[in-house]
Amino acid sequence: MNNSILKIGKQACLTAFAAITVFFCSCNKSIPTYIATSATVEAGNTFSAGDFILEEGHTAEFTTEFASRFVRDGIAEINQIGEHSVGLIVDGKDYTITLTVQDTVPPKASARKILLCQGDSLNAEQCITDIKDQTKVSCTFQTEPDLTQTGVVNETVILADEAGNRTEIPVTITVLKTNDFLIDQSTIEAGGSIPSVEDLIVFHRTGNYVTDISVINTSLVGNYTLEVDIDGTVYTTELIIEDTTAPTATITPITAYYGAAFPSADSFVSEIVDEGPVTVSYESDPGALVSDQTAVRIVLTDQGGNRTVYDGSCSIAYDNEAPSFVTFPKELEADVDTAILWRALVSAEDNSGIVDLSLDTTGIDLMKPGTYTAFFVAKDSVGNETRQEVKLILHDNSVTKEMMDQLCTEVIGKIITEDMTTQEQLYAVYKYVSTRVSYTNAGVHDDIRREAYLGLTTRRSGDCFTFCAASQELLSYLGYESQIVRRRLDLVKERGNHFWLLVNCGTKEEPLWYHYDATPKPYPFTRDTYMMTDAQLKAYTNYRADSTPRKTHYFTYDSSLHPACATEMVTDLNLDAKYYE
Repeated sequence: MNNSILKIGKQACLTAFAAITVFFCSCNKSIPTYIATSATVEAGNTFSAGDFILEEGHTAEFTTEFASRFVRDGIAEINQIGEHSVGLIVDGKDYTITLTVQDTVPPKASARKILLCQGDSLNAEQCITDIKDQTKVSCTFQTEPDLTQTGVVNETVILADEAGNRTEIPVTITVLKTNDFLIDQSTIEAGGSIPSVEDLIVFHRTGNYVTDISVINTSLVGNYTLEVDIDGTVYTTELIIEDTTAPTATITPITAYYGAAFPSADSFVSEIVDEGPVTVSYESDPGALVSDQTAVRIVLTDQGGNRTVYDGSCSIAYDNEAPSFVTFPKELEADVDTAILWRALVSAEDNSGIVDLSLDTTGIDLMKPGTYTAFFVAKDSVGNETRQEVKLILHDNSVTKEMMDQLCTEVIGKIITEDMTTQEQLYAVYKYVSTRVSYTNAGVHDDIRREAYLGLTTRRSGDCFTFCAASQELLSYLGYESQIVRRRLDLVKERGNHFWLLVNCGTKEEPLWYHYDATPKPYPFTRDTYMMTDAQLKAYTNYRADSTPRKTHYFTYDSSLHPACATEMVTDLNLDAKYYE
């Protein structure tokens, strides 16, 4: 007996499981050996007459009687399980082949969302949709669901085809009271979408949300009560936001210096992926200082309590190199009994990247006018230190707070009215300062109050720091929080200094920070730069750089030193769109 296997190739139907195979043997002496006398095919898969021919050089087609029942466009398909006679015409002669149709593939289907009233009846077929199988499929419950009690019933539907292949489909059945029109509870994954009203209302009712769902942050785990109006009656339902997906991140090896503070766990971590907040910690405490330990375990924990643990690697380096100063003034001026403003004027660098700066005034009486020698001190994380001498000049011509308050009272009384909005108040101060003070390329940057007072009174001139100081004092008197912003230190030597403000136009709880620069701008760059976003700041910088290359970094600053800026534009700089690109 000559047994062979032929894979249906030319008109083969491939399923998601495997290429369909016809099994045949050629053992009937009345049929030539180049014709398969029998074959087996999976239900629903197609074959052609040529698939039964074992040698090349022969023609084959189905007989008219067989073709009329099972063939379309020369391709046959039989779904009935069992043996079938296949009529073939090979080289002009009739032959009958035995074909066995089998079904070895379990049925597929999807579960439906089931909502019904307490006491309603339900059959298994109602819980299933999109059944896919080549033969007839029956549906039965694994156990009969109890529909007499309200709540959620979890059940399993068994699908069985004619060949006995079985598939189990989990289904969820929600049983409501007969007078309920709203699902009691729904659950979504963190970051998902809040269900539409149509998904929550049952029994062909209509309604709309009373609750403002736009304020719900679905990235945060929690339980929320939602109100829905159905035909004039308000019902409540509970939305549960859960987080079941563990966070992921990229872990990067780091280098730490022996004897320095051990890096925080998040130093190893970047590109955290999770829908909500994630805390980063060590699985076990590596100690306060860097020792010989190089392997650590990093734990990411999200709001749902899901944890991911990574191995981290810390290389140990030894640091004997002291920091070096990059920028520093040779002289500092200040008034007695006032803060000495020096930090924005000094920068240092170190091979570790970490430098702590301080001003050593040991032995100096800060309450007594005079000229003293002080030291800037740059210290790295392991204690290596560099000292830089500076002449400290203390003056006795300080401007008192009472003097500044009296001046602010007079100015604010002239330019501010009770009915002004925040934007109008800020603009009034902006216009007063920018027109009251004349710009000169000189100013003292060590005392905000004195610069503001002198710029607005006796001297009535100064550089960008003077405009910045005057604006800050007046805005502070009005109750606005502000911070002084400075051009990035690495650009100062080449581009020069520039100071301006970040002003909080919101509240302490919900701040809205905007850039504010009352320094006059020369023609043709004149713009009202009093409430600007980061995007507008960059656009104005691009605008200045377009015709004045030296102003390439006009408003370039280190954003990591300041709070995030608001993004809504409230003023118009009248700049072309190209400068925002």
